[in-house]
Formats: sequence, structure tokens, C-alpha cells
Amino acid sequence: MFDFFKNKTEKLLSALIQGAEGVGLPEKDLNTAKEYLEHREYGLCFETILEQLCENDIVITKEYYNLIEKIAIKMEIRLEDYLFMRDLVVEE
Repeated sequence: MFDFFKNKTEKLLSALIQGAEGVGLPEKDLNTAKEYLEHREYGLCFETILEQLCENDIVITKEYYNLIEKIAIKMEIRLEDYLFMRDLVVEE
């Protein structure tokens, strides 16, 4: 069961990183997140992407926000710890 959780979480976080790359998150931040993921520091990986998207005022789609929410639910992260990302969602 743990391996399933790990693999699914890693896939979701990889998608999160790829999405952040697609919207222009700086390479150094992407590399930091990738390093955390490689060392199975899932919470730090997630936090790094969210914090840097916010710090850089990078807009995201509703679909990308839904991915953030899916990961947060899977990792049992409280809503108030990622709700601020809604402010970055651009209406399509």
C-alpha cells in the first residue's frame, strides 16, 4: 500500500513541477522542487512550487489549481495551507 501511495504521489508532484515549468517558474525553483521529489521530501516539493508561483506572481489555470487541490487532499494538507493559490487562477 505504501508503494502505491508513493508512486501516485510522485506522479502527481511530477505533473505539478511540469505544470510550473510550463507557466514559467524559474529553473532554480524547479530544480529545488525536483531535488526534494528525488529525496522523497514530498511536502517540501509541494510547498516550494506553491510558494514560488506565489512569490513570482505567476498566474495558473483552474485545471492547475485542481491538480494542486488533488495533491493536497492526497497528502492530507489543510485547505488553508494552499487556498491562497486561488488568487493566482486566471479566468479562461
